[in-house]
Amino acid sequence: MDSRQRVLVVEDNEIFRATLVSVLRQEGWRADGAAALEAANEAIDRCTYHVALVDINLADEGNTENRDGVVVLRRLIELNEGTRPVVLSGADDKILLRDLLQEGLTPAYIFKSELHNHGMPFLVSKVREAMAASTVGTSLTWEGLVGTVAQGLGEQAFVSECLRFLSFKGGFENLEKSLLAACTLLVPLIPQLGTASAMARDGLPEALNGKFWSKGQGQAIELLLHGSNASGEAIESTWRVSQRDELYGRTKGDLAVLVVACPELTRDQFGAARLSPT
Repeated sequence: MDSRQRVLVVEDNEIFRATLVSVLRQEGWRADGAAALEAANEAIDRCTYHVALVDINLADEGNTENRDGVVVLRRLIELNEGTRPVVLSGADDKILLRDLLQEGLTPAYIFKSELHNHGMPFLVSKVREAMAASTVGTSLTWEGLVGTVAQGLGEQAFVSECLRFLSFKGGFENLEKSLLAACTLLVPLIPQLGTASAMARDGLPEALNGKFWSKGQGQAIELLLHGSNASGEAIESTWRVSQRDELYGRTKGDLAVLVVACPELTRDQFGAARLSPT
């Protein structure tokens, strides 16, 4: 797997788009180009980008009302929380840029007139700034999971609460909902359709197994949480892929948590069975 950072260039002008992609590749980044909304959405579904350069007007020169770039920005935020979008503005439309900034659709912008005046080193410097701010692939932490799921409980209290849900019949559904809701806020994570499943023994839930697309990690991940009553088959990953990378694992008392990444799954493969959080 190529570990280089990725940049998506969404620009309808073929020559300008090809120039940007070429410059970015020369800098060592993986760069892809998209000319219109459909191609941009396909690229975003296919993989996660650290930075996206997005032109707002994705149409022929005669259609100045086109705002497909705004749709691209919204989809980037929906699917990939860590991607850093940068607007490419052909016209100095400060009102539009103000609205995009206020809506949180982009933290930065580049006027094409600036590129004409300052050249490609100016673009490269802006992309480097965006790369530094991107959170794609940021490591997950046990403390972050505890702090979010427990909603203020100390670690030991959180562990006791999880074990209580895992140990008594009827409590597992509440734990499942709590973890899904909290993890969506934490990473955020998009649950896969039918993501959470419980294995039970003697009528008691043993383990939580959940599959998610991590918007922050930019990859598919699996969460396994189990108590001391869990059997070996209950805590074995049910995601049948040949390669998995452990993101973190932690055992506290009778509670164990394991999160693994599934790098072989692309965004569109996972998306075929995706259920957006409510």
